[in-house]
Amino acid sequence: MSYKTIEVSPLHRFLLANTNMAWFWLLVRLYLGWGWLTAGWGKVQNPAWVGSDAGTMKTAAPLGRRFVECAKTI
Repeated sequence: MSYKTIEVSPLHRFLLANTNMAWFWLLVRLYLGWGWLTAGWGKVQNPAWVGSDAGTMKTAAPLGRRFVECAKTI
């Protein structure tokens, strides 16, 4: 059985194997993580997700009223 070696493209090597690009990927990961945390924190503080009105978002979304319900709670 013979094996073939597939060469990695220079762009792939530059973006993923170059240690100088680690700073770029750190910034990307921090940006995405911050967005994820702020979105989650908004849901924790929104009464449509937790609290007395819990479940409003779950029942409104299939009916297409998701954005209307969000606007009312904000």
